[in-house]
Amino acid sequence: MLTANAIAYFREIVTRAAWELAYAEHEMIICRRKLSFVREIVRRGGFPTEIAIDAGDSDENGDAVCLTVEEYAAWLIDDARQGIKYHEDKIPAAHAAFACVRLLIDHLELTEIDPDEILREQQAIMELERPLR
Repeated sequence: MLTANAIAYFREIVTRAAWELAYAEHEMIICRRKLSFVREIVRRGGFPTEIAIDAGDSDENGDAVCLTVEEYAAWLIDDARQGIKYHEDKIPAAHAAFACVRLLIDHLELTEIDPDEILREQQAIMELERPLR
């Protein structure tokens, strides 16, 4: 039997794993939408689609350093693609961590903690903090 403090601590671990998963999946949706918006800008602007290959430079803060509108459009596409790549790399680790937490809950027979409920709570918080646009 775990103490109330131990259960509360384990709930924090589950919440952190759920937050990581909710964040990675939520941000992936935002990045994919951002890329579709940027593609629409490029299409409506009549820019050549190959501009995405030669993206503009970024400064130390990741902000665009562009001299022309074409360079800026290229930078926007590159920025959106980098966001997708970043979150694609995070999602498998977040799923693995959450799966491990669930297995541990099952192994310890912790009926006091529902990981699915905690994940839903974190997804709702994520939606409030960063609504899908």
